[in-house]
Amino acid sequence: MEQDSFREINAQKYALLSMFGEGAFVPPKIVTVLDPWV
Repeated sequence: MEQDSFREINAQKYALLSMFGEGAFVPPKIVTVLDPWV
């Protein structure tokens, strides 16, 4: 399902954020706000 693919993308985003440091690309708050919407 599409939600599963979105979850995978979110997981990759979190991995990148953890590597380069939170806030380097997108603040974690935005991901958290979009999470329920997705």
